[in-house]
Amino acid sequence: VALSLFSGTISSGQWSVLLDTKGLANGMQNFTFLTTDHAGNTHNTLFITALVDNQAPSVVFNTPMIGANLTGIQFINATVIDALTSVSTVSFNLINSAGITLLTLQGTNSGSNFYTTPLNTNGFSDGIYTIAAFANDTLGNINASENITVVIDTTAPQASLELPRNNTFVSTPS
Repeated sequence: VALSLFSGTISSGQWSVLLDTKGLANGMQNFTFLTTDHAGNTHNTLFITALVDNQAPSVVFNTPMIGANLTGIQFINATVIDALTSVSTVSFNLINSAGITLLTLQGTNSGSNFYTTPLNTNGFSDGIYTIAAFANDTLGNINASENITVVIDTTAPQASLELPRNNTFVSTPS
């Protein structure tokens, strides 16, 4: 990768430049730093290999399934993988149909890139909700695009019996 940098910042005798890596390929990259003074003298100052990572972790929901009916305490499980660095944090938001985030839960890595957290549906109105996953890697790349829709249903069904009436006999005609 050949980039020409024309200016930097000097502070306390140290020169620095901010490099936007968005245009670079992900993976290990070689960088050579050359310094040139005002007289045109050039010096190879430094050669380094550094990891470029502009890619957010991938998230795949394992449970609940899309459209699942949830009641009581249910577990949210997702597989979260970062191909270049490691996952720093995973959180799950419960969002109502008006788009308001009602609850944020932190996922715990239970091994093998498997993040889980319990969701207690008690106290939430019955209805359709979105569970959104947010995964950060150690460089701050965030995946905020994975979500599923679920139904919270904490109301028990009501049943009534019309016939036969209490304390009556029923027979089938022959």
